[in-house]
Amino acid sequence: MWGAGRITLKQTRRNQEGIMKIRQVTNVAVAGVIAFMLAGGSAFAQGGQMRERAEKARSAEKKVTNLDKLVMAKIDFLMQNREQLQLTEDQVGQIEQIQQQYQQDKDDIEQQQEQVKNDLRSAVEAEQFDATQVRNLLMEYYNLEQQIGSLAVDTLSQLNQVLTDAQRQMMRSMLQLKLEGMFKEGREATE
Repeated sequence: MWGAGRITLKQTRRNQEGIMKIRQVTNVAVAGVIAFMLAGGSAFAQGGQMRERAEKARSAEKKVTNLDKLVMAKIDFLMQNREQLQLTEDQVGQIEQIQQQYQQDKDDIEQQQEQVKNDLRSAVEAEQFDATQVRNLLMEYYNLEQQIGSLAVDTLSQLNQVLTDAQRQMMRSMLQLKLEGMFKEGREATE
């Protein structure tokens, strides 16, 4: 009996590993379908342009991610340099509130995206493939992706509105000096 239990345990582990591999492949396939459909069109209609359109879709998704990084970097920069920028307590409070609202809104949208991905995965794996349902889910995912990008842009605008003109100019100068220092360090390292 003990030996039979071990075989069952090994088989169970293999089955679980197999299921995980299938899920990983499905996730990659769903991501590919999302990227391709966001790029616009079907494989048959686009022919050799499929790869190029998929790359553009992935590039658009990276841009949204880069906007998110920019928002967080700007908030970090403002908070780390609040003394040099002479931010008031009210301004610091506004920045913190903007950050909290941004994170909450972004988390809500990402949660919706995860649900759409799961629905898309189910639709792609379904016995009866429904192309209309898949297209609708892809459009929903695309709209959520656009919402994240718009949220980031709106947040950057709100952060700029918190600062006075003098503070914005000082921030630009500080960033410029920081960039020049990075370039100088890079040049010295290559010499």
